[in-house]
Parts: sequence; C-alpha cells; structure tokens
Amino acid sequence: MEAAACVPTSLRIRETHTHAIIPAMPAEQQAGSGICTAPDKIRPWASLAFRDYRFLWASVLFGNLSTQTRQFVSIWLVFEISGSPLQLGLTGLFQALPLLAIGLFAGAVADSVDRRKLLLATQVANMALALALGFLALSGVIQVWHIYIIAILTSTVNAFGWPTRTALVSNLVPPTHIMNALATLSGSQQVVMMLGPLLAGLSIAAMGAGSTYLVNAAILVPALIALLLMRGELGSTRGRPRVTGKALIEGLRFVWITRVLLAIIVLDTLVMVFGFYQPLMVIFAKDVFHVGSAGLGALLSAPAVGAALATLVLLTLGNVEQKGLLVLSVMALYSATVMLFGVSPWFAMALVLGAILGFADSLGLTPRTAMVQLLSPAHMRGRANGMFFLSAGVANNMGFLVMGVMAELIGPRLTMLVGGGIGLSAVLLVWVGWKTLREFRG
Repeated sequence: MEAAACVPTSLRIRETHTHAIIPAMPAEQQAGSGICTAPDKIRPWASLAFRDYRFLWASVLFGNLSTQTRQFVSIWLVFEISGSPLQLGLTGLFQALPLLAIGLFAGAVADSVDRRKLLLATQVANMALALALGFLALSGVIQVWHIYIIAILTSTVNAFGWPTRTALVSNLVPPTHIMNALATLSGSQQVVMMLGPLLAGLSIAAMGAGSTYLVNAAILVPALIALLLMRGELGSTRGRPRVTGKALIEGLRFVWITRVLLAIIVLDTLVMVFGFYQPLMVIFAKDVFHVGSAGLGALLSAPAVGAALATLVLLTLGNVEQKGLLVLSVMALYSATVMLFGVSPWFAMALVLGAILGFADSLGLTPRTAMVQLLSPAHMRGRANGMFFLSAGVANNMGFLVMGVMAELIGPRLTMLVGGGIGLSAVLLVWVGWKTLREFRG
C-alpha cells in the first residue's frame, strides 16, 4: 500500500506581478484523501513510498548512467581523434541545435500524450544510438563527424525525454512531495555522475571505446523494464491540449508573464553558457595536470560527490521555503568556484573545487525545477518544463562551444577565470534588479 500523502489544505502559490496561481484543492476533494490541515515534516526519501514514482526513479537512474558513460566516451574520442578544443566545443553546438529547433514543441508533445509511453520511446531510441556508436568504434572507422551526427540525434531524443520525465513527477506524488521527489531524482543522477565517468574511464582503458558503448546500450535494459512496470496511462489523454501553433505560443506567453520563471531561465542561461566547465576537463586532464583518462574520470566524478552531498542536504531540509534566495546564493557560489578552478595549481585542489561545483549546481537545480513545477498548472507543465530544459540544454551545449572556442584562443585556465567572472556578474545583476526571484517563497 502506498503511503498516505499529507497535503496542506491551504496550498496556494501566487507570484507577485503575475496571474500564475495554483489554487487550493476544493474542500470536497479533501475528504477521505489523507489531507490534513498542517503538513508534517517530509522525511528524506518519502517520495519513494509511491509505487510508480519508484519505477520512474529506477528508470532515470539507469538512463542517466547510460547518458553519463556515453558522453564521457564521446568527448574522450573527439579529443583523442582531433586534439582540438574547438572540435570538442563543436560537440556542444551540435547538441544544442535540436534543442533550439524542437525544444518547445517537445514540451507541447509531453502535454498531449501518455508521458510513460513517450519515455519508453526515448529510451529505445537512445539504445539504438549507443549500439550504432559501438559498432562504428569496434569496426575502426569512427570519425569525429560520426560522433557529431549521433550527438544531434541523441539531443533530439532527449529534447522529448527531459521535460517529459520531470512533468511526470507531478502525476506521481502530491505537491508537498515535489521538492523531495526532485531531490531524490537528483540524488540518483549524482550517484551515476560519480560512478559513470570513473567506470567509463576504466572501461576505455580495459576494453576500448567500442565495447564501452555496447555496455552503455545494455545499461538501458533495466530502464526500459522499470517503465514497463509502471501502471499504464497515468491520467487520461482526453482533454489534453493538441500540439498546435497556438499551444506553443501559449507556452511562451506563460513563461513570459510568469516573471520568476523568466528570471530563472535568463540567469541559468547566462551562468551556464560561460561557466560550463565539463568540456574543459579533458584538456585539464591531458594537458594541464597530465593525469590521463583515469584522471579525467576523477575530475568528472568529483562534482558528483559534491552534488550527492547537496542532495542529502536538500532531503534533510525538506521543502525549502525561500527557494529564490537559495537559487541566487548557490549560483553565486558556483560562478566564484569556476574562477578558482581556473587558477588551481594542483590536481588535488581541482578535485575539491570540482566537488564544490557539483554541490552548488545540484543545490540550485532542484529548487529551480521545483519552482517550475509549482508555478505551472497541470495542462501547461510539459511546455513550461520544455522551456526550462530548452534553456538549460542550450546553455550547456552552447557552453561547450563558447568554452571550447575561448580555450582555443586564450587557454583553459583564463577561460575558466573569465567565464566564472561573467556568471558572477550576471548573478549580482539579477540579485539587485529582479526582486520577484529574490523574494520568491513557495
């Protein structure tokens, strides 16, 4: 039996300067539903008491492990084949293009169809793409342009998957558990970000990139099984908006008038375009610290250690009320740490700073995602998440390009210093000039 949810009867979220309101649940729906007048403190891992959420969590766990290992192998191969920071940066550009083209459309699709079935389709497609990379690498014919094409196709698939699985969370847990559920999902992601690069680095050293790609495809089998074990359609598709031009415009308008969401998107884009450190880690590992593929695995795993700690902090705190202030604070910490990483003289110090980067990134991402969920009505949630992940995905992938180009021109250390400085300036400007985000409580 699933745990009874205690949802406050006065649940009502309003944002200053907008009409984005989530009304309180009608009294007639509260009777016999386990709803009480004052919620108890939500325990860590409380969202895992809900059966279908557990299966979603398991699917995301294995899906993220597959994504992390494949991305590691791809960036290693691009730099190994080309030796060019610019070509490494172009990987991000090719990943960003599909998000720009179909990001909002993918969110609209998530509002109109069975989200579980859509997730199944994305996982099957990702398995096929991993197999294609494996066969190309094992045959000895893989080139950088092959990796670029697969990156475009993978980004297209994930443009549908990311907003769909996040929007699905709100169908599986009550509103009081959304922050906990998102933190639990984030926790699973941090575990695989910690283990994935290390395992991928060791796997490349032991059996080569091609076999590692095939293992990556096999990892998706339990992800598919978990989705199949969920209970069919989670809510009828009747009454859901059709995918039309009007529906897309409504999604854009909703984000535009919901000033907190707009502030999150603007800030996230600026900070990550100029502070996306991950593509530079291969350069630091090979040319700065001279630690090889195993050292690169450690550099990419260190942020996951910090992120796992952040997840434990969020699970312990429960539903943080001052989400806006928390977001601004940790994004300032993130940008300042990027700058420090750029001047780090020792590999051990870089590992510590990497852990701090992961801590700040995770501590800020969960409340940002929760704010999108809480401020979006059910029929708009896919499009709102589509816009959020469109901005995040484009920012990360454009960060690949921007940081790669800057590293080509001025070197990796100065790139981190300049990029972090730009991000910190953006945070300070939003802190002073965007009051609705700073004062958001929910």
